[in-house]
Amino acid sequence: MKKQYLYAGIMILLWSFTATVTKLLISSIDSMQILFFSSLSAFLFLFK
Repeated sequence: MKKQYLYAGIMILLWSFTATVTKLLISSIDSMQILFFSSLSAFLFLFK
């Protein structure tokens, strides 16, 4: 049961950083690079 709480805590932290990271990415790189890196990270996370 502790494992679920750990996963929930990690997901809350990742969710809270999403807005900040998105704002930084939008101001520094173009939209095609954002799309590439978000797709790559999703692929690596889902098919690990």
